[in-house]
This record gives sequence, C-alpha cells and structure tokens, in this order.
Amino acid sequence: MKRKLVQALAIDYDYIYTLCCSKYCKHHIHKYGSAGDLSDRMEYRCSHCRFDRCEIKIRIDETTKRCKVNYYKNKSITLSTRALKYQRLKIEKKNKDKSIVIDSEDLNMSPTNHLTVRFD
Repeated sequence: MKRKLVQALAIDYDYIYTLCCSKYCKHHIHKYGSAGDLSDRMEYRCSHCRFDRCEIKIRIDETTKRCKVNYYKNKSITLSTRALKYQRLKIEKKNKDKSIVIDSEDLNMSPTNHLTVRFD
C-alpha cells in the first residue's frame, strides 16, 4: 500500500484538518481525530477519501495553524482561534469536574454509612 505525505492545514482539540490529495474528491478537506494533542508530530492514518484509498502520513509542524476550521457547502472555509479557546476551556472544565478529593477522615464511615465527597 502506498503512503502519501500530507501537510496538516489546521489542528484543534478534536480534529486534524488536511487538504485532499485527489482531484476527484468533492470534499477537498478531510478531518481526522486529534485526541486533544496539539503538538508537532507525524500521524499515520488511513485516508478518508473514497477516491484515494491509501495510507497517509500527516505532518503537523510549526506551519500548521492551531485553530478550528469551519468548512461550508460552497467550499469556503473560515479559521477560528476563538472556537479553539472555547474547546480548551471546555476540556479544562471537564478535567476539573473529574478531580474528586476524598478526605481520609471521611473513609471512617459514620453509622449511617455515608461518604462525603468534595469536588475541588
């Protein structure tokens, strides 16, 4: 299977956005999951294009824009750094909600068998 090198157009906390290599593709931009990682790296993925079924190597470097891409039906795009900021705040809030602190004195359960859990 052949492997093509593709430069990432943009990356956000949800997706990596790349331009399509096929001249027959109507979508022009494909999205791949980024798993919240905005760092510079090489990603190996299977192409999402139905005209070009191959493995692609996505290059994410300092030229890759850190923003959210909005792709419209008329094939125009907008790049939004504000949406990226909202994604980051949402992730930070989600991670903060997951942090549970249990006091060691609360582990000695009262006669009613209630455990006090505090969210910091």
